Amino acid sequence: MSIPTAKKDSFETLQKENQALRNQNVALLGDGEVFIRRDASGVMRACKMPVPLSERNKEIQRIGEHWMITSAGADKLNQLPGLNIMTPPSVVVDGKEVSNPYIERHPKTRAIQSVYVRKIIFGPNPIGNMVGVDYTLFFNVYTYFLQDLQVKVRRYPVCGTYGMKEKPPASLSPDRPGRALVFFEIEDPVGLWVDLSHGEIQEVFNQHVSRQKFGDRHAQSICTRNALLKHPAIAAKTVEVQNGVAKITVYGFKHDFDFKKFAELGEKIEKGQTDPREVQVERAIEEARFEEVSLEGALEGDEYGAIPPEDQERISGPSKPAENPPAANPAKEG
Repeated sequence: MSIPTAKKDSFETLQKENQALRNQNVALLGDGEVFIRRDASGVMRACKMPVPLSERNKEIQRIGEHWMITSAGADKLNQLPGLNIMTPPSVVVDGKEVSNPYIERHPKTRAIQSVYVRKIIFGPNPIGNMVGVDYTLFFNVYTYFLQDLQVKVRRYPVCGTYGMKEKPPASLSPDRPGRALVFFEIEDPVGLWVDLSHGEIQEVFNQHVSRQKFGDRHAQSICTRNALLKHPAIAAKTVEVQNGVAKITVYGFKHDFDFKKFAELGEKIEKGQTDPREVQVERAIEEARFEEVSLEGALEGDEYGAIPPEDQERISGPSKPAENPPAANPAKEG
């Protein structure tokens, strides 16, 4: 039987690729999306596979026009690589070493104002080299409170306005005279004047109280998620979703480390005493983004377990503000 030249070349190419894979003890499974590599004794050493994350299971969520992997999704992605998650006993704040997590509270109310939390993630990368991520997150409750207010004022101008502290507006709307207005500073002397009797502003305070109570928990969850997603065994840069499911490629690598050796390695990373030939360490300090904080709160609900309508809208609706601001819910009017 004669084989057309083009097909013959393709066949020979496939034969060469197949032989190359055999020489490296690599095998493709299923439709080829999963591969494993074995050592000389036949033991599996490395594996690559796509892990499905579902919107229904709250493993991914849409924020405006983009999709994000949730904390639950990051935990699922780590099931194959099995990266070690370590909470070191200390974190550096303003150049000083303090206990981890470090929580700043209001001197009178004892409510949480900000949280510093540090996590260390380490394990093999896709080619088997040990990689660590030393990640510190700053969680500022007041900043997210101001951003929530700005969202409300932009969407419902009758509940607040930008202005100067020394020049309070007479009223925000002719229909709502004599309302009590309170000033919240953004950058001296500019800030926001808001109507405390307005239902939309009261919703912001409800969410603010929730963050003051659970800020520590939210900060630790976001910190672990971000550190996991920075490790090259996961390293998900983009999330493409079809029918509510995203497939994220992850890498697993079988190593010879026991618990004692891992504990020693984690301690070295914590103290900054690593040898680059033994482990590569990436260090990062970031502030939790408003979208991440909103996502964490929305999935958990407020202090009463209810998801605020604003968070539901932020997650499922468009991120762009409406050209004609919708009327506030009469039921919320004060």
